[in-house]
Amino acid sequence: MKCAACHFENEAGAAFCEDCGAPVQPACPNCGNPVKAGAKFCKTCGFKLGAGPEAPPPTRPRAANLDALRQAVPSAVADKIRAQRGQSEGERKLVTALFTDIVGSTALAEHMDPEDWRDVVTGAHRRVSAAVYRYEGTIAQLLGDGVLAFFGAPIAHEDDPERAIRAALEILESMRDYAIELRRTHRIPSFQMRIGLNTGLVVVGNIGSDLHMEYLAIGDTLNLAARMQAAADADTILISQNTHRQVGQLFECEDRGEIAVKGKTDPVRVFRVLGEVKGATRARGVAGLASPLVGRGRELSTLADTLADARAGRGSIVAIVGEAGLGKSRLIAEWRKLALAGDMPSRWVEGRCLSYTMNVAHHLSNDILRGLCGRPPVPTTKTPDPRSRVAWPGCRPRSATRFIHFSPTCWACHWTKRP
Repeated sequence: MKCAACHFENEAGAAFCEDCGAPVQPACPNCGNPVKAGAKFCKTCGFKLGAGPEAPPPTRPRAANLDALRQAVPSAVADKIRAQRGQSEGERKLVTALFTDIVGSTALAEHMDPEDWRDVVTGAHRRVSAAVYRYEGTIAQLLGDGVLAFFGAPIAHEDDPERAIRAALEILESMRDYAIELRRTHRIPSFQMRIGLNTGLVVVGNIGSDLHMEYLAIGDTLNLAARMQAAADADTILISQNTHRQVGQLFECEDRGEIAVKGKTDPVRVFRVLGEVKGATRARGVAGLASPLVGRGRELSTLADTLADARAGRGSIVAIVGEAGLGKSRLIAEWRKLALAGDMPSRWVEGRCLSYTMNVAHHLSNDILRGLCGRPPVPTTKTPDPRSRVAWPGCRPRSATRFIHFSPTCWACHWTKRP
């Protein structure tokens, strides 16, 4: 019996830990979550407790499941996690916590053989972890049939809340495909998942050699994320206002108003994520406030001249290079305003290099081509259907090629100089 405080392995039936003296609470042999003394079933995973002959053998240990998922971590992500070993311990980090849970898991497990249910849950865990690792998140814990993942620790990005929601959307999509497979293989009539997210502070613990990281939550960051998951409907994503404040312009969200949350004095405002806003970009600055561009008159004048040349039939390529934070994006935003202003606005087509599309082949060129043809961007995790190139109205392959190569166009790129 493992102590929850120091993880010391005590003898069965021990009331207190022999190493630290903390009270030892019985745990479910299947999922590892605490259970009350005398309980017949685990309230988390539905596993039948007790040592009687009718009790089914426990499914794969939770630690073994977690280790199996960690072995599937892409090598690039694993290297980044190991690089943070010893550097992040004890730091306060702003992370987005993602909780997943299988809807009605207790009822489903009751009518299935334990080994079959183990296979079902393992398949769900694999699909969840694939989406999390694709956006460079971290699997922190397996909670029975649920998963707790972090975006922002140990690998931090400027767009971790966005990455977390994109991963959640991909998880729901993969679960819909998985439900069709389970209906055929295990005759499960309905298999759904719900997801909750919250953004807040955590204290980062030690990173082990097996890519495991211990986390201690500050305040109610994880508790609120768990409450979001519990309040979400089947096949939906529910996020807190803390998360919505950072990504509201990128995703279509339904304001669900304020709800009462257990353990919170005041009600919490929540939002349901409906999908991605096609073509949306991250807003900069303070919402509702506008300020003039200062100190970039010469650069903006140069860009205006290239715009005039493009309108006259002389194309060009512009490279904007500078340190992070110097205002490259703001300069291009002002240039875009000039291009779209006037009685005869120019056609502005944008392709964006996103941090989570580094491993997607030809993402930038595909993004530009779709903009030229008036098509919305495809999900970054899917390969475009080759048949779609002949199905786009008004964009035959030959005419698109002539437009790209021979029409006077002004191309602009900007890079950030790194030391």
